[in-house]
Amino acid sequence: TFVGSANNVPVLINQAYRYNTYLGEVVLGMRAKTGGGYEVVARAGKYVPVTTNVTPDPAVKAIVQPYEDFLTVYKSKILGQTTVPLDALNAYTQETNAANLQADASKWKLEKELPVSIDFHLSGAMTNGMVAGTATPSTPYTLTVGDMFTLMPYENSLLVMEINGAQLKAILERGYRNYWYYKNVPNHGG
Repeated sequence: TFVGSANNVPVLINQAYRYNTYLGEVVLGMRAKTGGGYEVVARAGKYVPVTTNVTPDPAVKAIVQPYEDFLTVYKSKILGQTTVPLDALNAYTQETNAANLQADASKWKLEKELPVSIDFHLSGAMTNGMVAGTATPSTPYTLTVGDMFTLMPYENSLLVMEINGAQLKAILERGYRNYWYYKNVPNHGG
């Protein structure tokens, strides 16, 4: 879609779904305007699935490869073991053990590093995913940094704030409103 900017110049807005599963391709038809410049006379777009069957461009691959090598090593770092699957499949709408792990890890980090007392943890950035699906008490699953990125594939930060009751009430009401829209209105809510 096009929207007007603050100085009334049209700005193209495009989003290709989420979780880096698609690229967005936008094709614009432009026509020269009398006196200079161009106008958009046609536009089309489509999702392009991100798959491994696309042949990488050799020049781009050479640039990216050192970062990919670094991330491969980093993501293989062992964090610990679990005897239960870590499930975030419904983390948007209900409590899950993977979201609880995220909250517990955040609380531990903040209390250890600052130290601060945590009364309330508002979390986000969980995927609809699961790791360690084969974990049992007799066959523990070894968790890696890569497993955590499967559950939380976004840049995350811990932010500590002191808030009053009215502010906490507003946060909880907004969270409930987002949940209500998520459950009851297609393609809305968070």
